[in-house]
Amino acid sequence: PAHPTEVGYYDTLGYAWGVAVAGGYAYVADGDAGLRVVDVSDPAHPIEVGYYDTPGSAQSVAVVGEYAYVADGNAGLRVVDVSYPGYPTDMGSYDTPGWAGSVAVDRKYIYVADGDGGLAIMRSRPEVIVIRGEEYGLTEINRYLCPGPILLPVHVIIRDPTGLDWVRLFYRLNGNPETYVELLLSPGKTRASFEYRLGPFDQSGTVSFYFRARNSAGGETREPATGYYTLEVNDCPGCTSWVTDFWPPDDGLKFANLSIGGGQCAGMSATSLDYFEFQQPLPSAYNYWVEPPGADPENPLSCYVQRRQLTTNVDVAPYSLKRLVQSPTHSARNMEEYEKIKTYISTEGKPALVGLGPIKGHEVVVYAVTECTDGKVVLYEYDSNEVLELTGAYPSLVEGHYLPGGQGLEIDSTSTRGPFGTYPAIFADFTATSSQYPILGTCDTDDIDQAYAEVAETGYGIDPTTVVQSHLDQGGEPVTHQFLHTLGVPSAVFVSWSGSSLRLEVYRPDGSLFAQVQDSQSPLVVEIPDGETEGVWTYKITAVSVPYDDYPCISLVGYKWHTYHLPFIVRGQ
Repeated sequence: PAHPTEVGYYDTLGYAWGVAVAGGYAYVADGDAGLRVVDVSDPAHPIEVGYYDTPGSAQSVAVVGEYAYVADGNAGLRVVDVSYPGYPTDMGSYDTPGWAGSVAVDRKYIYVADGDGGLAIMRSRPEVIVIRGEEYGLTEINRYLCPGPILLPVHVIIRDPTGLDWVRLFYRLNGNPETYVELLLSPGKTRASFEYRLGPFDQSGTVSFYFRARNSAGGETREPATGYYTLEVNDCPGCTSWVTDFWPPDDGLKFANLSIGGGQCAGMSATSLDYFEFQQPLPSAYNYWVEPPGADPENPLSCYVQRRQLTTNVDVAPYSLKRLVQSPTHSARNMEEYEKIKTYISTEGKPALVGLGPIKGHEVVVYAVTECTDGKVVLYEYDSNEVLELTGAYPSLVEGHYLPGGQGLEIDSTSTRGPFGTYPAIFADFTATSSQYPILGTCDTDDIDQAYAEVAETGYGIDPTTVVQSHLDQGGEPVTHQFLHTLGVPSAVFVSWSGSSLRLEVYRPDGSLFAQVQDSQSPLVVEIPDGETEGVWTYKITAVSVPYDDYPCISLVGYKWHTYHLPFIVRGQ
C-alpha cells in the first residue's frame, strides 16, 4: 500500500466519474459518454467490450447480478441489463426530482444521492413490468416468398413475468383496424423471451406494433409515449421463387438447439428431413430437448437427434473439407453450391441439407429459393438455432447477391450470424439425408456422453461437426478422419471408448506423422499447438486389442475456443 504501481489503463471516451467491478468487467460511469464496459480480466491490457449511451451524464454506477444501476445526472436513474457485457441494454428508468450524482444498491432498495432532491430510495426489484422490443428501426424485412405472404420478426423480453395475466403484441397494417397476438407465459419462470413472426400479410406496406401486459392486480403497461414501433416492408423486385412442401412450423423440431458441445444442428436438421421424407408427423410427446440426451429414457427423440448428428458428420465433414481445399474462394464456391441447391429444390422438389460457414459452422434445411431482378438471392430455411419452444420453428433467411461480371455469389454475413461469428459460405450437403424410416428406440448415448465428459475435463471445447462413431475390428483396417487445424488456435484429437486397447496416429497436411499414442485407458489425446501447420489434418485409429468384433469408439476434435463459447452460452441460458 505504501508503493502503489500502475499496471494498465484504458482511456475511456468521456470523463470517468465512477466505476464498479464485477465478474472480470469494470463498469465505468463515463459522463456524457454513458456507461462503458471494460474487460479487466487482464489488468495490464484492459479493453472495452460494450457500452450504453445513457441520455444524461453518467456519474456513478453500481452492479448487482445482471443489472447496472447508473446515476445519470439530470436523466435520473437508469437500469441497464449487463447479462451480456458486450451488449448492455436499457431496461428502464426513474426520473428523480434532482440531479442523480451517486448510487448504491442492496438486495431490496436503490439509494440515489440526488443533489437538490436529497436522498431518493426506490425498490431494486421494480414492480413495473419491463417489456421491450429489440432494434426495430434497424431491421429490414423482406417478403417471405415472392409472390406470397409477408412475415415480420419481432422480439420481446419480459424480465419478471411473475403475476402477469397476459402479454399481448398489438399490430396493424397500413392503418387497418388493430388486432393482437397473446404470447404464451410459462408458469414459475422469472424471465421470458419471445421471438415471433408477425403475419402473414398479403401486401407490403407499413406495419405498426407495440407490446402491452397486465398483472393480477389489474395494472397495465401503457402504449409507448412516442407511439408505435414501425417497419417498412420491402418487396423483392421482379422475383421468381422455387419452393418445396417443407414448412418449418410443421416439419421442423419444436425445441431450440442448446446442447452440450456447442450444438446438434446437423442432427436436428437431418431428423426434420427424415420425418418429412416419410411424411410422418414429429412426435409431439417427445418434442423437447433432454440434457444430456440419455438422461430421460422416455424421450427417444433427442437421443435420435444426437445419433443422427454422428451419421451426418461422417458424410458432411469430409465433403466440406474437400470443398475447402478445391475451392478456396468463397464467392466461386457459393455460386457452385447455390446452383446445386436451386436445382435440387426446383427439379427434384426436395429440401436440401445445407452447411453454412467457412468450413461447416452451422447446418440448416433450405426449402425455398427466391431470385430478384436486382441480383439479390434469398434462401429460406429451417434453422434449429431459431426455434421457439412449444410454438415451433419459423422461417429464417440467408441472403446474398450476384457479384458483377459473373464473379460469383456473395453471402450477406449480416443475415448469417452465429455463435462463432458469421457464415460467409454455403455447402450443399445432400448425401446426409436418410434412406430409412426414423425409428425411435431405447435412448442410449452413454458412449457419447462419456466422450463429452472426458473432453470437458481437459479445458477444450468440442467442435460438434467432428464427432463421429467408428467401428473397429482387431486386425482389421484402421479408420481415418479429417479435420482442420487453424493457425493461432490450439486443437486436440480425442478418442473415447472402454474395455479395449487402441492406437491413435495424427498426420500433418503433407502426410508426415505428427504424433502417435496407444493405451488401454480412455481417452487417447493428441494436442496440436497453435503454431503448427495450418490446413486439413488426418487422424487414424487402429484396434490393437478389442474384446469382440465391431467394437465402437467416439472420436472428435476440440479447440481452445472458450472466449467465443462463453458469451454465447451465457446469453442462451
